[in-house]
Amino acid sequence: MAYEIVYWPGFTGRAEPAILLLEDVSESYIVNTDVAGRIEALGQNEPVFACPLLIDGETVVSQTTVIVEYLANEHGCNVAPADAVRASQFGYNIADIWRETYEARRDGNTDFLVDRFPRWLDIIERSFQGNQAWFFSNDEPTWVDYLALNIVTLATYCWGEPAIQMMRRQSKLSAWTERMLARPRLKAYFENEDSLPVAYDEVRAKA
Repeated sequence: MAYEIVYWPGFTGRAEPAILLLEDVSESYIVNTDVAGRIEALGQNEPVFACPLLIDGETVVSQTTVIVEYLANEHGCNVAPADAVRASQFGYNIADIWRETYEARRDGNTDFLVDRFPRWLDIIERSFQGNQAWFFSNDEPTWVDYLALNIVTLATYCWGEPAIQMMRRQSKLSAWTERMLARPRLKAYFENEDSLPVAYDEVRAKA
């Protein structure tokens, strides 16, 4: 049975990490855009408040980071036990970066690119351990990699070339981004014209 992801129509937003993970491990999923109806129905028995939601049979999971952790446990892309605390810290950092990246663009706060975004990029860069290929792994991507790729796609969509150039100046992040986007199933996903953008048109970077 395919996973069900509940999210707003027209873009992937905070649901994108789960979508990317499922695409990369070649698992089936559907996206249900009846957010209000699904949350109202599920809320009778589940402590859910907002999307994204992941529904796996009788299991209902909310919150982006928890969703990708759940999927990682199901599909063998979890972090090593010794890295669990660092991974959780990284996941919470990513949630903060996502919110600030989006809200600054929504609110027209261009100071974000001067102050907060460079500082967050430094945090991401320092989160790599040595010369590892992935976050908290040298073998294959883990759930934190899909969260981080969502930051790259969001910053690119919302802020365009200035953000792209800033991310490229972070050597580890830049090399990691190239590796992630070269993965065959992720490459196919992003090249598919039917794939939804990460955000809605009003916050798209203007040329």
